Amino acid sequence: MSLPADDAGAVLINVAFDRRSRRFGAGYGDFLLHMARYIERLHRRGHAVRFASHMPSDEKFLTDLEREFALKLEVEQLHSMDLEQGYQVYRDAALVVGTRGHATMIPFGLGTPVLSLMSHPKMRYFLEDIGRLEWGVELSEPDLGDVVFEKSVTILDAAARVRQEIAPLQLPLLEAVSGAAAGFLARV
Repeated sequence: MSLPADDAGAVLINVAFDRRSRRFGAGYGDFLLHMARYIERLHRRGHAVRFASHMPSDEKFLTDLEREFALKLEVEQLHSMDLEQGYQVYRDAALVVGTRGHATMIPFGLGTPVLSLMSHPKMRYFLEDIGRLEWGVELSEPDLGDVVFEKSVTILDAAARVRQEIAPLQLPLLEAVSGAAAGFLARV
């Protein structure tokens, strides 16, 4: 089954394969099943779904998804794009769902709603820092596909409001980064 991918505002998914054993342990097969069901449910709801590839190795997910579930997603090969093209892909997304930290932090920085599939404490810390822990799901969640779908629908159904919430959440991070940069530059 090939899912539609030609409309604006697609849901972008990223699955990273570096540190695969730390991310999935022995549960990759379950993760793949949960994600296939999640994608199918989004499709039935009328959402286009694409894959955001940060590295060629990320595309293993696509191969596995097609082999195991006959699901084929269009891929946005961010690793082949210049910076502005990659930013535009993330700006145009309705929602970015990803395991890679950059698949949460970059779209968030561009004002796009995110849902982090967490396997590393840094993503929990990031979501706690912005006061939006509800924008994350632990990969070890037994009902991963259902929980990710429910959270995605909540975000997608309130897309305009969520986008408006992001800018004020970015300000404290900008202040922290600006302060750190100023301190660094003062020592150079």
